[in-house]
Amino acid sequence: MGKIAMPRSIVKVLCLMLGMLLCVGAPAAPARAQASAQPATAMFDFHSGFWVNLHHFLYMQAVPQLPPKALWPKLLSSVAMSPADTQALAQLSPTERAAWRSAVDYYASAVAGRELLDDEGLHAVNTRLAAAESSADLAGVDIPAALKDSLLKAAPIYRHYFWSRHDAANRHWQAELQPLLDHHAASMRSALERIYQTPWPRQPVRVELSVYASWAGAYTWDFVTLSSVDPRNQGLSGFEILFHESSHLLSDKMQQTIDDDTKSLSAGDPAKAGRVAGELWHAVVFYTAGALTAERFPGYVPYADRNNLWKRGHWSGPVRGLIEQDWGPYIRGEVAFKPALSKLVSDSMATAPATAKPGP
Repeated sequence: MGKIAMPRSIVKVLCLMLGMLLCVGAPAAPARAQASAQPATAMFDFHSGFWVNLHHFLYMQAVPQLPPKALWPKLLSSVAMSPADTQALAQLSPTERAAWRSAVDYYASAVAGRELLDDEGLHAVNTRLAAAESSADLAGVDIPAALKDSLLKAAPIYRHYFWSRHDAANRHWQAELQPLLDHHAASMRSALERIYQTPWPRQPVRVELSVYASWAGAYTWDFVTLSSVDPRNQGLSGFEILFHESSHLLSDKMQQTIDDDTKSLSAGDPAKAGRVAGELWHAVVFYTAGALTAERFPGYVPYADRNNLWKRGHWSGPVRGLIEQDWGPYIRGEVAFKPALSKLVSDSMATAPATAKPGP
């Protein structure tokens, strides 16, 4: 398997986007896969799975082969081939190089042009590979035949040249984060449950640590996949991103409230309402995880501020200031949930540009 048993003191953390910890496991030695069970009360279930890491590594290697129009936003990734990985590639024999190139070419033609963050087919692949972390040959794993064939061709090469280094990086990331979780996970959990008015998942949040985890550095469906080497995910930023991604599993009520309020204020511009609703909820998640982390670590600069997320793309307007003005008091317990969100939506709708009318 690939699970790492966590101390009981860690029974207080979160998991989802961007984004993170690890576990043991290599399909080369299924007997090693059986690790001690994690306490049922743990907040996170960290894994470092062979197949998930290989899948994302091939995806990362295939991205540069995409046509220019398919590269955005994948060029935003902060993860590049490490010198050690580059050196390992140079050491492949001609036969190994041909097998590896065949797998990367398949990913370039059929996988890397799709978005890990929102492609349901890739989510299904990642879910099934995560469940198969102790499998030596992916027997019985229901993924596309050509994708499975590419993974199996690349697996011996990846296991020999890359896996031990990538697995160690995942484990190191977890070890570095563990003291922060031991001391602050419980209070973060309580704060997020109160803010989103939603209980923490009954089962520990599964976190798949991988050297690569999309251009964003982390993403969440029903579990978190997070890059252990992305520079944006290190130290306190890694702590924030873990809770940011976990917040995706708690934020349905907030998202629905924003969606309902924007529709009620659409005033004949449903496209504008959809645009505001689609962008605002994620900005709120970023602001909230950052504010809670900064509250526990004075002087900390939140992830979105550090990485200039408020100054580019659809967040380049007054979004951060409005969230701080309307949602910040709610985080501090000064106003109620619904009035805070209603005010935020109203102010956001008032400042968002109208949808451009189609030309004649």
